[in-house]
Amino acid sequence: MGILRLDSSQEVVGVWVYYEKGKEFKLDPTHVREYRSEREFLDLLRRNGFKVIEYRSKGVRYPIMDLLLRLLMKLRLLKVPPDFYLRHRMLRKLRWMRIPVIGYRTIEVVVRKT
Repeated sequence: MGILRLDSSQEVVGVWVYYEKGKEFKLDPTHVREYRSEREFLDLLRRNGFKVIEYRSKGVRYPIMDLLLRLLMKLRLLKVPPDFYLRHRMLRKLRWMRIPVIGYRTIEVVVRKT
């Protein structure tokens, strides 16, 4: 059997919200589900026949530059093409400056099918 590496978002107390998807708020609109705890996520994997080999949880950090660009786009002051960071290398380098997203963690896990 093979090994699978995946990660997911964990919502903890005091949440920042970026998007509303359906009737729930999500950190990212592409998220199908965000888990309330590590245990909930790991138990789901185990119930579906996976053995957890290793996992870790860490805080989510978001590039300040991306937030600034989103704000400028929302205010219709700037139109950002998909290749924006490819065109503007200096701005791409500024993406290292990140702020923590309060209330969210990322769970990274390595599993094997049992």
